[in-house]
Amino acid sequence: VDAVVGMGEVEGKEEKIKEGLRILGTQKGNDFQKAVLTEELELRAWRREMRQQFKGVEFGNSVISLINGLITYASLDPREGTTAFKAITDTAKKFKITEPKLIKVKARMFAKLGMWGNFRNLQQNCPKNMLDSDVFVRCAIESNAPKVEVARYITGVRDGYRRFKLWAEIGDMEQARKEAAGKREWLAEIGE
Repeated sequence: VDAVVGMGEVEGKEEKIKEGLRILGTQKGNDFQKAVLTEELELRAWRREMRQQFKGVEFGNSVISLINGLITYASLDPREGTTAFKAITDTAKKFKITEPKLIKVKARMFAKLGMWGNFRNLQQNCPKNMLDSDVFVRCAIESNAPKVEVARYITGVRDGYRRFKLWAEIGDMEQARKEAAGKREWLAEIGE
């Protein structure tokens, strides 16, 4: 879409999208293109609505950047957090963001913004199949979380080898050795 009409919210772009939809509507076999343009119009309208509701927040051009902006807003004004989180849920539902994708987006932003209480709550309430993934550990490590915070999520990883590698990655060699108990090939990987 942006390749055709350009980036941003410059006046006249919505008219170009609507004109494109009109032209595509007269032809057969353009269902995908029509769906993309229709969703782009919906996203632009939704962004306008969010900008009015959450004054001063800058939202990017994608659904994910809009969600990231709402999380940032919640971090800056905790009194409005409930409203922002409801808007995140509504946005995800409206634009069909899957639960695993939304969890990853939230985890990344909570960690980036140091919202560790929200991060822990998200981890504790996420589906069991997501708990065994490295999502929470990776986000914590990449955000330079304190070692004690990262350790909290490593213990939730079920696979022993992955836990071993993660302990070694954060420099907790004592825990890595405990995890590798009796597995010489694992210890050899960390030069033990």
